[in-house]
Amino acid sequence: MNEAPGQLVIDFSPATRKTHPETSRIAEENITKFGKRQSHCQIILNALWECNGSTTKELAVILKGALTYAQIWRRMNDLAENGYIHRNDKIRRAGCCTWFVR
Repeated sequence: MNEAPGQLVIDFSPATRKTHPETSRIAEENITKFGKRQSHCQIILNALWECNGSTTKELAVILKGALTYAQIWRRMNDLAENGYIHRNDKIRRAGCCTWFVR
């Protein structure tokens, strides 16, 4: 990506597995259906655009409570699978990887 992100177009793959409880599948269905999954991805991508090369924990600090670490961590794979970000395989700071906008 060469410019700041506009509205994201994301094809969400299932985040729950067959071994997860039914309540997890229902929660995933609701967060996707009502747009929270999409809006979380947009918030994360905007923050990463400003602070490229951040870890998930750093993004949680940057977002100052707008999203929790767990919410951010869960959406990183959605963004990566859709080609918006990629993970740097070099590990830094206590085993944390860094994420970059494509």
